[in-house]
Amino acid sequence: PGNPMMDGLGLNPLPKSLRWFRRLILLCGSRMPEAQVNFKRLVIAAQKLNCQDPLLILVAVGSEPALPQLEDILKDLGFTRSISPIENFGVKGCWNKTGIMVLIGPGQFDAWASWAEIGLSTAGTATEQLVGLGIPVVSFPGRGPQFKRSFAIRQSRLLGGSAIPCFTEQQLVEWIHCLLSDQQLRRQLGNIGISRMGMSGGSHALAGLVLSKLIVDNSS
Repeated sequence: PGNPMMDGLGLNPLPKSLRWFRRLILLCGSRMPEAQVNFKRLVIAAQKLNCQDPLLILVAVGSEPALPQLEDILKDLGFTRSISPIENFGVKGCWNKTGIMVLIGPGQFDAWASWAEIGLSTAGTATEQLVGLGIPVVSFPGRGPQFKRSFAIRQSRLLGGSAIPCFTEQQLVEWIHCLLSDQQLRRQLGNIGISRMGMSGGSHALAGLVLSKLIVDNSS
């Protein structure tokens, strides 16, 4: 019948101005203050990538962490505010540091998810939706309580390894570099994620099933 978790998600065309970047989507979760701490951990790790091409980090968040909180962290890490290379795509903040651009888009996960080559995550549902789009994820569990080691291991198992939990910063950086360098591996893990999560359309199918049962019950 399809998976309701995948409804409303799709493959959106990548803006031309972003095609020359290597692209990560950062999912830090929403539970505060854990999400704020994990955002900083993930950005620090991404800075240690030895990437020859410019790196784009798409930060898709909900109402929390709030934009000022994220921008304070970026400022502390040496990023400077700049003008976004794209317009009308929900960008609320653009920050740069040598070789790295960070775009922040509250509420833009659905629109931005398919632009990424890899997910960098400490999130639950969004991680599962991302691998369901065929995008492998590298996760970096922290102290929790929302996203910790035990959860990351169980999530990876249920997703067939399309989400890869890392327990040190060095391991995380090595896996990101490996995935960016190996398109075939990205495709292989992406296909596993699609298989585990299933297709969209579940909400409509389940609603139709419930409706048909109600009609049958009423007629009898």
